[in-house]
Amino acid sequence: MKPFKVNIWLPFYIMLFIASILLAGAIYVKHKEILKETKNTQHYLSKIYHDRLEALFTKYESIQNLVDNEYVNNPTFNIKRINDLLNINPLLLDIWIFSPDGKLLLSK
Repeated sequence: MKPFKVNIWLPFYIMLFIASILLAGAIYVKHKEILKETKNTQHYLSKIYHDRLEALFTKYESIQNLVDNEYVNNPTFNIKRINDLLNINPLLLDIWIFSPDGKLLLSK
């Protein structure tokens, strides 16, 4: 009777072992899939953030260059243009223009 009990439990242990291996494989594949999807999403969001930040910096650099060139090229600079510029762009709080030697020429 004893050999019969061993033979009954042996297929059970083999099936349990095979099921465990299949489950571990499925978990590993799902983990890799989730990791790849998360990396792609983070890469996409980082790219969007980078592009938006680059556009914002370019915009304000252009504004700075326009104001700087206008002030340097026109000694009778109209302060109204800076006021209009500040009103159009609410994120610009203040504009300071310095001379090459570091003196404050204009603060608005």
